[in-house]
Amino acid sequence: SDRHFLIAEDNTVNLRLISSLLKESGARVTEVTNGKEATEAVQRSAFDLIVMDLHMPVMDGQEATKVIRSMVSGKKIPILALTADAMPEHREMAFSAGIDEFLVKPIDELQMWSVIQKLLGFRVATVAAPVATPTGMVEKPSRTRDLAAALQIAGGRNQLMEEMFSRFIAELPEQLQSIRQCWKNQDWAALASAAHRLHGATAICGVPAMNYLVNALEQAARMQREEEINRWMEELEQESLNLVNEAKSKAER
Repeated sequence: SDRHFLIAEDNTVNLRLISSLLKESGARVTEVTNGKEATEAVQRSAFDLIVMDLHMPVMDGQEATKVIRSMVSGKKIPILALTADAMPEHREMAFSAGIDEFLVKPIDELQMWSVIQKLLGFRVATVAAPVATPTGMVEKPSRTRDLAAALQIAGGRNQLMEEMFSRFIAELPEQLQSIRQCWKNQDWAALASAAHRLHGATAICGVPAMNYLVNALEQAARMQREEEINRWMEELEQESLNLVNEAKSKAER
């Protein structure tokens, strides 16, 4: 309970989820939103564990890990990396930078605790086997919201689930604007990155249709397939309207 954890994550919905789960164990939590802030936090304070997203602006998680490992205070702190892709070559690069363990997003609470216990060598609570979640969906789900999935990710905490969804809706216009701008500029690499950022939030908020579309858009942008990109953009605009309308009607009820 006297442990101090550092979370570095630029996706505020994900940050809120992880922070809430860690605080429930009685730990103190410091939150930062990029790698540079993480290195500065390690210079200022002592931490028992760092949870580090690999894709962040200003300085990514891998670079931040290298910097932290070069500090006297950061040599021994266990670092747990968060990533949306589990490709072996990316893992190898991260391990060589000084990462200790991996968690693939969306975060599974039981899996997270089992990895943290392994890193810190103590028990937090009894850990059941992690639930496998299907990733490669073949066709677009019809539902705009999946409350059961969102509640499961929030560990049955209704208030946390609603808070994450509200935060997601509040930040959606800005994220979509960034995606539109990259699309207009035909900057496919930047479009893939912007879609990837949004995908992280859709994965934990129980919005299956949008999660599918953002993932499809990211893949099309990586492959630079313009026709597909245009199609997914159109569908994404429509689905975001559905979501915002659903959030409005819920607020009015």
